[in-house]
Amino acid sequence: AKGIPPAKVLRSLQLLDGACLRLCEGQHLDLAYQERVDITTSAYLEMAEAKTGALMGCAMELGALVSTDDESIIEAAGRCGRSLGVAFQVRDDILDLWDETQTGKSAGGDVLNKKKSLPVVYALEKAPTRLKRELGTLYFRRVLAPADVDRVRAILEEVGAREFAQETARSLCQQGLAALEKLSVSTQAVEPVRELARFILERDR
Repeated sequence: AKGIPPAKVLRSLQLLDGACLRLCEGQHLDLAYQERVDITTSAYLEMAEAKTGALMGCAMELGALVSTDDESIIEAAGRCGRSLGVAFQVRDDILDLWDETQTGKSAGGDVLNKKKSLPVVYALEKAPTRLKRELGTLYFRRVLAPADVDRVRAILEEVGAREFAQETARSLCQQGLAALEKLSVSTQAVEPVRELARFILERDR
């Protein structure tokens, strides 16, 4: 904390402490949702913001806090980070379902664990009744098999869940960047954030 005023050090610790608490709350919700099929997309996004959003939001807000006294920039950096964090989580959901080259886990691992990723939540909320019932039946099985993952993936493809999730991630990145771009933040400062947003949307692992 050399060169940083004590008041900013204290505030930084408070931000970090608050982010840790929200992260734990988000993780709890993520686990609790595994046994439910009534999750809405808005509930999912709130969970993701409390989880990955809190982590990235805290990082960006801390960076802004130590570099400026402008409260509007500090607040906007936090909002930007939260949006990018949720977008990162959504992209991770997409990769889990449709990327066979992931490091450390096989595609569909979250489905096997009954995790409610955004594509699944979207399908449970928006799919025709017959497909909702089939998804519900699959998720209420005590143990899911690899063949069940294939069927879940087919249902998601049929209702456009992958496209919805990617568009949601893109919209979140745009919202995050807009929070900074409408302020008098230098292009040099914003460009790395733009690069991060591009990476989030295009990453393949």
